Amino acid sequence: MTLEFLNSPYKGMCTPQNRSSEDVALVETYVPSFPRREQCRVLILGSGNSPFGEDMMNDGWTGEIINVDFSPVVIDQMQRKYKKYEKEGNQMRMEFLCADINDGLPFSENSFDLIICKGVFDSILCSSGSVNHIKKFVAECDRVLASGHGCLFLVTHGSPDNRVVFLEHENDPTYFWEGIWIERIPKRNKTVSQ
Repeated sequence: MTLEFLNSPYKGMCTPQNRSSEDVALVETYVPSFPRREQCRVLILGSGNSPFGEDMMNDGWTGEIINVDFSPVVIDQMQRKYKKYEKEGNQMRMEFLCADINDGLPFSENSFDLIICKGVFDSILCSSGSVNHIKKFVAECDRVLASGHGCLFLVTHGSPDNRVVFLEHENDPTYFWEGIWIERIPKRNKTVSQ
């Protein structure tokens, strides 16, 4: 995929590609030692122009939220739109960062309690060299997640059977993860006006 291809949906467009943050609350149900929302360090990968981070803050997630996307066009738009959320005192609340996750994540080990992967997994699997790229991606997520309670929240349109295999290391899912929970979230019905 080229940068021009990934930038094209965002040029001249400010309508968010909306997703809901309500389903992230499942993390608190399944991960016993998960930090409180007020302290949770969140990384949203493939943030696009979604208000996901803002929705999380409105739902009580007040720890640092970092949104990462490959498109400099969308990151610039979002930095301007959410400038008011950048700092609270000396602490960053929500940040937007342009980065290519195929080059590794620009964060130190154990930096985040929660990584939300919104469609990035599917995008990587649609590119050439996908198997090697996805293995590196999973290893990077493991590297930056907090030991003992870090959680990768994977939003995908693929079948769980076709995705879980990529979360394993040499057929061993416990190499990276203490537990894998699959929760099928029903699609929300859209009302079509006539």
